[in-house]
Amino acid sequence: MLITILQINNYFSVSVKAGTSDLAGLESGTTYYIINVYTGKYLDVQGGTDKNGQNVIVYNCIGGNNQKWKLKRISGYIYTFLTKLSSARAMNVSSSNIDIKNDSSASSQKFVLSRYTDGRYYIKYGSKYVVVTDGKNVGLSTSTSNAKWSFDEVTKSDADIYGFKYKNGKILFFDTTGCYSQFKSGFSSAGYSTYAFTNKPASTAYNYMKSDSIFIFSGHGVYTGTKGTIAMATIAFFDSNGNWQKTPLVILTVTLLLTLQLVHVALLIN
Repeated sequence: MLITILQINNYFSVSVKAGTSDLAGLESGTTYYIINVYTGKYLDVQGGTDKNGQNVIVYNCIGGNNQKWKLKRISGYIYTFLTKLSSARAMNVSSSNIDIKNDSSASSQKFVLSRYTDGRYYIKYGSKYVVVTDGKNVGLSTSTSNAKWSFDEVTKSDADIYGFKYKNGKILFFDTTGCYSQFKSGFSSAGYSTYAFTNKPASTAYNYMKSDSIFIFSGHGVYTGTKGTIAMATIAFFDSNGNWQKTPLVILTVTLLLTLQLVHVALLIN
């Protein structure tokens, strides 16, 4: 189990890969659009032609198979990129240029991925980076200019948000549901099916997290009451009467994350 936490002020973004050794935020066997951060264009097999030696470029999003890449983890953070034009061909290094060639597990088809602090990725071959060299062509360079890439799942699962709203009960009044509309608007436009849950127990989260790509917990930090104290940044759930459950989700995750294929978790701490 690999968990990576990024904190910005009071916002915690937690990337989780359960039961795998993949780089945080990515999963072997998943198909992605790979987008160059500098140009905003997509990694693309030029012309959609499926043949050995066909050049790889960046191009405007068209959504074709020539812009879809399936990750295959070799070991550690070493990956092969298989074009969806044909599962038999992979991204390949020819001199300092990038093309596609029959997948042969050759060293020229093995790339090391690393995650930058902003959540984007570097793709390296040896000591060089995979970059956009002239605004269009893709090749290798020792410079990190034009070298950042983002990975966008082609097939997205659900994006769920859990909030709480109480006026009475054994905890103080609070309402963390105000971000629902912004959450739904943002993730729906990105292609996710979005759902909002209010005052739901951890068992509900357990059932739904199994199919989530994005899980957002919008709740409180420290709570002191009849059931004890919940530490800051704990994912804790309450029942419909406002009572804290003895087993908050942060404890459940010890078992949960060993089996769930959860990509991202975010904690919004009020």
